[in-house]
Amino acid sequence: MSDSPIIPVRLPSTVEEYLKVFEDFISEFEKGIGSPDWKDFTMEYDKVMLKHLVFLKLVKMTSFYNAAFLLARNGFVTECYNLLRSAIECVLAIHFVIEKYPNTTDAVGRYLGHFRSTSLLEPERAAKADSVQIKTILEAYARGLAPNEQEADKSIKKIYDVFSGYVHANYPHIMEIYGGKNGNWKFHTQGVAGIEKREECQMMLKEILQFGWMAFAFSSRKLSVSKVIELTILSPEEQ
Repeated sequence: MSDSPIIPVRLPSTVEEYLKVFEDFISEFEKGIGSPDWKDFTMEYDKVMLKHLVFLKLVKMTSFYNAAFLLARNGFVTECYNLLRSAIECVLAIHFVIEKYPNTTDAVGRYLGHFRSTSLLEPERAAKADSVQIKTILEAYARGLAPNEQEADKSIKKIYDVFSGYVHANYPHIMEIYGGKNGNWKFHTQGVAGIEKREECQMMLKEILQFGWMAFAFSSRKLSVSKVIELTILSPEEQ
């Protein structure tokens, strides 16, 4: 097998099916990670290695997707997109840190160090940690996506930048929640009522779920998590 991300043939048909596969994968992955212990008023792993980082990013990404699904169903469209941007960042991080696994790089080492240091209980550690520029992470993802690396890099950067606008509450993204009918126009802070907007959000959620699917597939291949779970992710040609 090559080390490029897997492009599966059989994709789930619903959001619920995606999330079920993700949850099953996480449960299987956790068996090889072990459980954290209670330490200094928080739960901690004895040692956080790359496998822990990937596992925890998959966990958080799945949590983001579950929350985004609930927001989308209730008309909180821009809030859903906010969480999808966070899910995309988890996907990018996973591809970045295990691109050359089991080998590593200085940049990956810095990323792992920063990941472990950003604790509310120890802010001084976070201040000393050396983070990795998003450009480096985006380039790693693009290398695994397509033979035309430059075009892939532009494409993923565009997606990342657009969704970042929801996180930072940029002007055009805020204006998306303004609307109405029969002269009753207002900012919808309790979810948009329009069916079209909600359906558009559901479609976007399924598209971004495919990013997550690729991260699970890449993790399965690189880290040999489980043959049982792997067979639900690989295409028939790859099995």
